[in-house]
Amino acid sequence: MAENENPTGLQTHLSSEMARDLGWILEFSGIFARVSFIACICSVIVASLIGAPHILYSYHLSHFAVLYLLALTVLAAFPDWSILKTFWALVAFVTALGVARILIRHHVEINFLDWIADLSGILGGLAPVVVQRLREVQVRGR
Repeated sequence: MAENENPTGLQTHLSSEMARDLGWILEFSGIFARVSFIACICSVIVASLIGAPHILYSYHLSHFAVLYLLALTVLAAFPDWSILKTFWALVAFVTALGVARILIRHHVEINFLDWIADLSGILGGLAPVVVQRLREVQVRGR
C-alpha cells in the first residue's frame, strides 16, 4: 500500500462533511454581510439627512466610527471588489451625502469637516486590508 493511500477512507469522509458544513456557513455569512451592509447604508442615510444622536463625545469621531464600520461591511458584503473600487464607491457615497446635507442645512464648513472625518473612517477601515495584502505580496516576493 502506498504511503499516501488511506485504507479506511476516514479522512475523505471528514473532509467532504467539513466542506459541506463550511459551504453552509460561508453562504449564511455572505447573506448576513449583505443584510448588514444594507442596514448600515440605510442608517447612514437617515442619520445624515435627518440628524443622528450624539453617541460619542466628538461629533466628528462619530462620523469616523460610522464610516469605519461601513467600510468593513462593504469589504465583507463584496469580497470580490478591489480596495480601490471600494474606496471610490464610498467616497462617492459620502460626497453625495455631503452635497445633500449642504443643500438641506446650508452649513458648508461643518459639512466639509464631516466629509474629512468620513474619509478618515473609510481609510481607517480599509487600512488593515491594504496592509495584509502588502504583507502577502512581500512574502510571495521572497
